[in-house]
Amino acid sequence: MTAIQIESEDDLRTIAFKVCTVLEQFGVTAVLTGGSAATIYAPDVYQSRDADFIVYVVKRAADFRAAIATLGFTEQGGTYVHPAVPTTLDFPGEDIRIGSELVERYATMKEAGSVLHILTPTDCVRDRLASFFWYRDRSALAAARGVAQARPSDVDLAEIGDWAARHGETGKFQEFIQSLDDVH
Repeated sequence: MTAIQIESEDDLRTIAFKVCTVLEQFGVTAVLTGGSAATIYAPDVYQSRDADFIVYVVKRAADFRAAIATLGFTEQGGTYVHPAVPTTLDFPGEDIRIGSELVERYATMKEAGSVLHILTPTDCVRDRLASFFWYRDRSALAAARGVAQARPSDVDLAEIGDWAARHGETGKFQEFIQSLDDVH
């Protein structure tokens, strides 16, 4: 296994890649979700201070704990902190759901021998829109717009529109679409 260390200059993107890579080395598959996924796709639009991972595969809980400890993170009240960086790690013990729908796919990015499992751009937009739809979070709307604009060929607006309709949120989806048009 490669010795991967968290450095004080590491940003969220670098930390997410390092965490995911070390987890993989320990046999744990975790997927970056939430605002932190939006930060990866649209860093100029949205910045998250925490990395939210949903663990997909873990053979032994001890492997998960060992991987996180190897990186220097310690648990404090359910959140993992590191003395060198302000970025925290969260591992909600749940499946990835956007609204009432289970997410069973994810993208994998590779950079310089590191790996990052992350929500697809389409699901990242849906995830951010869920916060806008149900919590009136306008920063989540901005993040959804940023991801859609940064990755237009990777975001399926028709799929997102169908999802919004299934959840009774066609009006707010139209507001999102209008916000895409307002910027151009």
